[in-house]
This record gives sequence, structure tokens and C-alpha cells, in this order.
Amino acid sequence: MKVSVSAILAISVVGAAALGPSQPRAQGLQGWQFEVSPYVWAAGVDGTIRPLRRGPSFESSLSFGDILDNLDAGLFVTGSARRDRFILMGDLYYISLSDTVRRTVLGQRASLRGEAEILQGTLAAGWRAVDRPTASLDLLAGIRAGENDIGIRAKVNDTTILRGDDDITYSAPILALRGRVALSDRVSLTGYGDLGGGTSSVDSTWQLSATLDYHISDSVAISAGYRHEKLDITNGSARSNTDTSGFLLGTRLSF
Repeated sequence: MKVSVSAILAISVVGAAALGPSQPRAQGLQGWQFEVSPYVWAAGVDGTIRPLRRGPSFESSLSFGDILDNLDAGLFVTGSARRDRFILMGDLYYISLSDTVRRTVLGQRASLRGEAEILQGTLAAGWRAVDRPTASLDLLAGIRAGENDIGIRAKVNDTTILRGDDDITYSAPILALRGRVALSDRVSLTGYGDLGGGTSSVDSTWQLSATLDYHISDSVAISAGYRHEKLDITNGSARSNTDTSGFLLGTRLSF
């Protein structure tokens, strides 16, 4: 079932500071502090994709509107836990897409249906190197891993004439920086960046994001910003080299 922009916003109107810390609480606070942040990432995708090991390569340029038209389901959530200067951080997103078009396949006019499920997670741990009332800086190291499950079916009437499936999995270590600067009592600027790769499945990956955060209270913030992610992955002869970027929107809950 397709979901609309309003439905996504209603479900995930929590957290586009994706990867960002909250305003600092009282200095010296003991125990754990947590954040849970579903968010909306209105992203488009550009790049080269060879989704099947024996298939052709495709130049892809999809706007957020293109993706939304074919969206079956989507979930975006980030979270973090902090105790004193020790920090754990995670980010997870899942996208399910499908589309059916009419094309000539093997000399026959066929109904061609493509389906894709994209799952990616980032997990990192680190140390708050700078912890001031108006600024903080976190040094992090972790891993980015994901799975792209892609399927293609071509049918003439009710007869399948072509079928292909591939499951691309990948993982790579990352190093990351996350910083925040308070611009006023209620407004802060958050930045995040990471860099990784060098494994058999990931040649390179990096990410940058920035958000402007308005703190309604100590536990609720509204955020808006921008995020760009580069991912160059290989699995056998299947390959994907993409740039994904777009605006972030949401709120964040701290407790």
C-alpha cells in the first residue's frame, strides 16, 4: 500500500536532527540520557546502479517526488545514549519501493515490475571530547552495514518470461565527528560527518548533515536541515555507486 507525504510526516514527525545531540542538561548529571528520533528524509538519488549480477548498468537520477510515487513503506529513526562523556549512537532506515511499466522484453511487449527493499544501519560509540554549556564535540567510531534486496519480473499476459533477484549486503568501518553550538537559549546548530570504507563490499562511504534545532523544552526539539550520503558498494558483479541527499524534518524526544 502506498503512503503519502502527510502519512509519513504524521508517523515520523520526530527527529530530523538525525545524528544530533540535544541541548546540554545540568553539568555533572549522573546516569544515562537517551534520545529517540524518527525523522523524515526527503531525499533524491543520483548514481550508477547494476542491480543484478548478470544485468545491465543503469544511470539513475530520481527526485524525492519520483521516490515518493513508488514508495510502499518507509521508516527512518535515529537514537543515542550518553553517560557522562561516553556516547552510543545509532541510525536506521528502511525503504520499500515498487513500480510496474510496459516495456519490450525479449522481443515481446511485457509488463515489467521492479521491487526493491533497502535497509541500512549505522552504529557508533565514542567520547565527548568537548563538553561545555554552549558547545560540544563527539569523537566516534563504528560500522555502517546494509542490505539491498532487488527483484525484477517481466510478464506477457500471465506468463513470466524473465525473472531476476539479487541480495546485495555490505558493511564497512567508519570514523565520525558530531558537534553542536548553541546560538541562543532555544536555538542550536548541529553538524555530523563520517568517513569509511576499504572493505570487500564497500569501496567508500561518507556522510555530512547539518540541522538547525529549536528546543521547545529540555525534552522536545523541532529540527530542519540537510543530509548527503555517498555510498559505493560492490557485491560480486552487482554494484551501486550513489549519492543520496535531501532535506531533513522532524522533532526529537530526550529523556
